[in-house]
Amino acid sequence: MSKINVDVDCTRRCRSKSHGQALTSAITKRSVNDESLASFIKATCANFTKAFDFEGRTALHMTASRGRNKLMEWLFRHSMEAFANARDRESGYTPLHRSIFYGQIHSTVALMKLGVNTDIVDKDDYTALEHAMLDRHYMYKHIGDQPSDVYVWGTNSNYTLGTGTQQQRNAPDLLTSFSRTNNSVKQVCLGKFHSVWVCEAGGGEAWCAGQTARAGGPPSTALRPTHLRLPEPCLAAAITLTSTVFLLQSGAVVQYGLNSTDNISSSTAKTPTVIKLGSTKPLLKLADPLGVCAGRLHAVAWNPRAVYTWGTNLGQLGHPQEDKVVPAPKRVAVSINTKDQTEIQLVATSDAATVFTTSRGDVYLLHKYLCKKIVIKKHCTITNKKINQTTQYFFNMSQIIKKNYRCVFGLNHQTLISHVALTHDALYFITTYGEAYVGSISRKTNPVVQSTKKEKDNNKSALVKFLEKDDCTSVRIVKIPNIHRAVAISVDNEGLNFACLQVSMK
Repeated sequence: MSKINVDVDCTRRCRSKSHGQALTSAITKRSVNDESLASFIKATCANFTKAFDFEGRTALHMTASRGRNKLMEWLFRHSMEAFANARDRESGYTPLHRSIFYGQIHSTVALMKLGVNTDIVDKDDYTALEHAMLDRHYMYKHIGDQPSDVYVWGTNSNYTLGTGTQQQRNAPDLLTSFSRTNNSVKQVCLGKFHSVWVCEAGGGEAWCAGQTARAGGPPSTALRPTHLRLPEPCLAAAITLTSTVFLLQSGAVVQYGLNSTDNISSSTAKTPTVIKLGSTKPLLKLADPLGVCAGRLHAVAWNPRAVYTWGTNLGQLGHPQEDKVVPAPKRVAVSINTKDQTEIQLVATSDAATVFTTSRGDVYLLHKYLCKKIVIKKHCTITNKKINQTTQYFFNMSQIIKKNYRCVFGLNHQTLISHVALTHDALYFITTYGEAYVGSISRKTNPVVQSTKKEKDNNKSALVKFLEKDDCTSVRIVKIPNIHRAVAISVDNEGLNFACLQVSMK
């Protein structure tokens, strides 16, 4: 029988998209086996490894999508490294991206064994492995009752990370003290000399690492989290430089600090496994308590109807300047509209200011011994579409020019922020998809005052006003590794130690 020679009507420099379309279409046929497809591919185009169809896909893209491993490995042997990692024009997907997107896990494993690049990102700034983490039908939300593990990293200068050593952690690593006992953590407070964890076990347990005397314990250093036995279950905690504030289940707010209890011993040889805190008189008892927070020299407690502050008054407590030190919790005198049942919801504090929000969307700022209402619209209308600014944008208040700037993040995909932690020079936030990012905010200089006419401003559309460059500040974003199921993030005041709560996979 004579041998039939199949002549290809192109050369190795072929760039025909019609050839690429014929190859990708043929690979989708389930009735044709891999051997027959390989013969067809080789006979159709002399440059079959580099032939792109009209959507920018190669034959390797389609074989990875269809899970044809034999044909995929055959194509990979004939393909250059650059084309084995080629991105399609539609979504920027590599063959590895497409194998994960279409659920062809066996093809994903085969491609990784063949040595494809796993760090290439698509048009949404996602790697192929990040697509695998995003392949779910729900978003992560910190509701307080789902099992969570703690991942810590940072300088760990005073054993505050609770890892058992003073070794620095450059990347997030699981804190095994809680995961070994299946103890779910719901809150982490990091400080310069000590840290506190609040867990679900027992209705609310508190643990401390570092200098336990700052949490009411003996003057010793706990290398790992040590159980603090409180009179009743703990709902939340906050730490100052020298003390720890606990919000108990009954609504009582108690504070333990250096030399504040009778169980302080002069022995520093060993930290006990369980520290029983002495009974102390509550500073305050709240009805329907919501939480506590603290700065280095002051603390804040609140419920839906009032905010209470105490400590060193540097203008952030909302009390008169004559009160240099507020020794006990004192209610902040703020006028809130109670006709429509407005309630206080969230409170955050730093060394210079305290901010709280209401159910109406109002934001109040306690700064320089004054209480100011920041005017931020809850919704703004742009080209007939409502955008919720509370979840998509942050506002950065400049101290020099006293103006709010909308922070714009340099991400290609939509970012819905669920939790934020701030330091003096960085922004740490969690998205609803469980991602964690660190952003560096570019500082605004004092603008030159120019005479502008109000008529020109009035003629601008809502979209143009929203996108004004002078009203925005860019945030340079870097993704934090090893974080895929995050629900909350914590950072100390100096920005040196970090902790992240992730939904447990157990």
